[in-house]
Amino acid sequence: MPDLWIYIIIILIPLSFFINIVIRQWRKAKRHSVVVLNQMESLLKKTHHYTKLTKYLEKSTYNHLIKELNNLNESIPFFVEEILRGVKIFKEFKATLKKWKSITFQHDLCQNYIENTLNRKEVKDFFDNFCGVSLDTEQRTAIVTEENATLIVAAAGSGKTLTMAAKVAYLVKFQSIDPKRIL
Repeated sequence: MPDLWIYIIIILIPLSFFINIVIRQWRKAKRHSVVVLNQMESLLKKTHHYTKLTKYLEKSTYNHLIKELNNLNESIPFFVEEILRGVKIFKEFKATLKKWKSITFQHDLCQNYIENTLNRKEVKDFFDNFCGVSLDTEQRTAIVTEENATLIVAAAGSGKTLTMAAKVAYLVKFQSIDPKRIL
């Protein structure tokens, strides 16, 4: 019988140390989960403008945000992830990350933004009669596309200068850009 107690003690001492370590990690993870939730919420706020089609998602911004999403996702420890698994913000973060990782996400979102913008009545009216001319679909798309750089290539007399003038007017009127900031 005394040998049985020795075996029990030999098993219980390491087991109690292990349980103590797990409990400390769990408590630490609970505190850390609050910080991670705040980071997720802040990052999700940055993405909402684009997913709600109120802002154009240019490639450089997309690359920056997807990098932030990935970095945050990769930095979440196991215990923190387990604690957050049922939390609404965590689920939204994971869903957003999955959507943003899609190969065509940025392109599709930009196409939806362009379509949404071109269908707004005040923008449509503006393009239907800019300097007495109705702009075609390609010109309108070039104007509402908000990449850092846009290249317009077309034949002579096709309306490149008119498109550039309309882009400047569009930026001032609909994007509230100061004309002094347009080169």
